Amino acid sequence: MGLIAKLRHKVGYVWRWRVRHWWYDTREGKQTRVAGVCLLCLGVIAQLIHQAVAALTPHPNKPHEAIIALIVWAIVALIIGLAVALSMHSSAQPPPEAQAKGPTTQDGKAAKRWYGTCCITNPAELGWKVVGRTPIKSDGGGK
Repeated sequence: MGLIAKLRHKVGYVWRWRVRHWWYDTREGKQTRVAGVCLLCLGVIAQLIHQAVAALTPHPNKPHEAIIALIVWAIVALIIGLAVALSMHSSAQPPPEAQAKGPTTQDGKAAKRWYGTCCITNPAELGWKVVGRTPIKSDGGGK
């Protein structure tokens, strides 16, 4: 394989999968996706505000229309701010993650052992179940 073919393979295949792994499977990739969506939304909102201001801007020889437009924008912003502030105070209970309590053990009480197929009445126990304590071992293929 020549130098150009190696570079083409490295750039075209290896780096594409490395970027894909970073984008989909890492915490930094998720943060980048969230930041990109926020930046896109910010751009859309700025463009919408620019279009609304351009549509509501009065002619230069009618200054009283500019004052009315500013008063309308201030009233709309006040109503939205009050609605958000009141909705924040109405939900004073903590989020469900703060209320979650995992299964606990007591001294002298044996832990439950599940063998075979069984019916679990509390599905939250599956989320707290400890798995993967035994290491994966292989015989190495030697004889």
